[in-house]
Amino acid sequence: MTLKEGYRLQEFEIKKKLGQGGFGITYLAFDTRLKKDVAIKEFFPKDLVNRDEQDNSVSLQKIEGEDSEDKQEISRTRYKHFLKKFEQEAQIMASLDHPNIVKVTRYFEENNTGYFVMNYIKGESLKKYIERVGKLPQDQILEIIIPLLEGLKHVHNADFLHRDIAPDNIFLAQNGKTMLLDFGAAKSTLIDATGKEVSIGVIKKSYSAPEQFYDDSIHTIATDIYSIGAVIVFCLTGKTPPPAPKRSNEKSDSLIALLEEYNSQCTQGFIKAIAKAMNLQAKNRFQEVIELQKSLTTKRVTLKRFILKNDKRLTQKEILNIVNPLLDKLEVLHNKGSTHSNISPENIYIKDGNVIELGRPMERVEYSSNSLTAIRNIGYSAPEQYSSESEDTNDTDLYSVGAVMFFMITSKIPSESTKRLTEVYSKKEDSVKRILKKYSKKYSNDFLNTVLKAMELRSDDRFQTIGSLREALNSKKITPPPLPIKKIIVSIVVFIILGTLYLFKDIFMVSPYVIPKTVQQQFNNTQEEIKNDVVNLDNKRQFLAELDEISLDKCSSQQCIDEQNSKLNNIAINVKKSLLNGNQVHSGSINECTDDDVLLGLCEKNKRISNEKD
Repeated sequence: MTLKEGYRLQEFEIKKKLGQGGFGITYLAFDTRLKKDVAIKEFFPKDLVNRDEQDNSVSLQKIEGEDSEDKQEISRTRYKHFLKKFEQEAQIMASLDHPNIVKVTRYFEENNTGYFVMNYIKGESLKKYIERVGKLPQDQILEIIIPLLEGLKHVHNADFLHRDIAPDNIFLAQNGKTMLLDFGAAKSTLIDATGKEVSIGVIKKSYSAPEQFYDDSIHTIATDIYSIGAVIVFCLTGKTPPPAPKRSNEKSDSLIALLEEYNSQCTQGFIKAIAKAMNLQAKNRFQEVIELQKSLTTKRVTLKRFILKNDKRLTQKEILNIVNPLLDKLEVLHNKGSTHSNISPENIYIKDGNVIELGRPMERVEYSSNSLTAIRNIGYSAPEQYSSESEDTNDTDLYSVGAVMFFMITSKIPSESTKRLTEVYSKKEDSVKRILKKYSKKYSNDFLNTVLKAMELRSDDRFQTIGSLREALNSKKITPPPLPIKKIIVSIVVFIILGTLYLFKDIFMVSPYVIPKTVQQQFNNTQEEIKNDVVNLDNKRQFLAELDEISLDKCSSQQCIDEQNSKLNNIAINVKKSLLNGNQVHSGSINECTDDDVLLGLCEKNKRISNEKD
């Protein structure tokens, strides 16, 4: 009933069938002109048509029996209507240009039916993905749904409704994108040959809103939002949600009971957003996609991001404030006879510094070296998790909790448990123990020893229950780090030595520069001469004050001596100028005239006054 491999459809060569639904078949084909793979969707309503095996043409199924001619005409009319709707789907998808919506590049008719060509994207439907991996944690659901909502906003902004949102119409590309497919129900009515509106609405029992089950009902953006909520429930639980008609007839809504089972795994806002999106009354749902988007998005972060973003190591008290709620959530799982087996800083979610969610547990899988990275948390998995012959037990989870505490202490990923085993066998010091020793000044020894015991390589040497680990963490007093005695003693000795040197500095401290006696004597003589000269001057106090500020006593370098001598010479010049103006005799002898004396004319004045006295 499908086109065979190698069949030529215009410039496209069919390679294989990708999927088939009630109204069409999708093929992988090769564009011989552009030399690339494409996806081609063929209009093929299997309940109405057959395919000729010779020429691959499509024809209506023959109807036998009473009123066969009338029924055949009705069938022909329906086929035309649906073919027109198929063409409209292609037109809608071609008009929507958005990275989260598959692009249609061409439409044509051949073999008595229609075809449209789309970009081929490798990946799988959300339905197949959930069937393969199982239910998803909140964080991963948001990674899928938020881009999908961006695409849906684009559809609504173009004045279209999708009306057929379901896991089989959501495509997860290998490049990480979420794509919205199948716009076959984007137009709810068509006009038949008589001008009458014909309803062709698509119903998907578990994903359609209540109003879609009734003819002549009004469909709005809230109709698509209901379907988005149902898709989120499918991702969260791995099960199809209860159909809207069933919920309408229940005394107690089964959807609310289903969501309550996941209260401990999801944020309260996330659960409330789903319930509101799937309200049975359209008026009580979100009326715009952006409203749902804001309600779903929370400010929670992973523990890993919380630690690295703050760029600081937590105190012992802060670590316990995180670990205790973590143990409480883990204890609920252990009490049910299950283990988590997937505890790591990337799978623990924090809001306002508090643990609000423990991510999705890991299912036990067969170990192989090729799948190691995919199924184990390197650095946080216990040794037994690398063996297909052993089983994960409660203490396996406690090893991971210890490794998480190691990360909070050091901001580093602990050594892989298999590497630690190799260190022990080769009689080397355990790298985890060696690193933790460096933090003994910030954390108490009791706390660090508790972390080490939780991370013991032998299962029997670890804490066996959450209660025993909790008691070890909380029963002992959080003591401050030991005082650095050696550093204190050294500091006291240095203080005593420096104090002694200061008290006896005249004995022990030697000036690095000794002033020559001749320089000191000459400096002192010059000062005395100036003092004798200023005795009878009116401004003698000014000169004497300036002289008192000059001294060689504090000089420890030649530069200082030169500066003091320069100041002294400036004062001498000013004094000699005052003497000249006031007809005073220089106190020095005539034979001791300096260059400055000659310059000022003091030597000639001294000689004249001396001769007059004689």
